[in-house]
Amino acid sequence: MSITGKIESPEKSLIEKNVWNEAFKYIQLFLCEEGGERERLLSMAPGDVTRTELSDGVFAMEQVYMSKKKSEGRFESHKKFIDIQAVIKGKEIAQSTNIERLTIDTPYSDESDLIFYKDGGEITDNLLSSGTFAIFYPSDAHKPGLMHDKSEIVYKIVVKIPIGKI
Repeated sequence: MSITGKIESPEKSLIEKNVWNEAFKYIQLFLCEEGGERERLLSMAPGDVTRTELSDGVFAMEQVYMSKKKSEGRFESHKKFIDIQAVIKGKEIAQSTNIERLTIDTPYSDESDLIFYKDGGEITDNLLSSGTFAIFYPSDAHKPGLMHDKSEIVYKIVVKIPIGKI
């Protein structure tokens, strides 16, 4: 089951574990108006992605893109990592559902840690705006980056936490 919330106040039970604490501290760096991290992210162009290694196999991807129509997205899930997807600036819909409600479209790739699914099942629309996050576990198929009212630029951090670290 995916979890959503405000970046400044994640569930206390999450941040009590070091790996979660580190992930949220990293994301919070991008919320500081005066911070170099935020400035760096906001200077990126749509389509840019950078990867930052944190520790113990945890890494973050800084992404900038234009939100897209729901029909242009694809449901995905991962077996090796949990995603924390945090919107720093902009707004998007991140749809989610249990993987058991969907049919596999592209089988699992160990190299990319991705499975793609066909649309279907009961779907939840999660509105993510500046300062909010969603956590997607391996059982959560998710289709992020979808436009809310209109297409807009989204600045986002995705922290990938290895399953064995939680």
